[in-house]
Amino acid sequence: MIITKILMTLPSAYNHFVTAWESFDENKRNLYNLTNRLILEQTRMNRDNVESKAFATNKQKYFK
Repeated sequence: MIITKILMTLPSAYNHFVTAWESFDENKRNLYNLTNRLILEQTRMNRDNVESKAFATNKQKYFK
């Protein structure tokens, strides 16, 4: 029940994670594995966010 509660309270950005978790081997769906996988997912999301900001640029026009 704890795992279900955790999954139900995740933000919509984690919908793909929940789908992947539900397809995970039932014998391995425990609180320990869920916690580890959520930490990995959070790390990936943060890394992707930083990388996308690193490539953002400002378009400026220069006149001679």
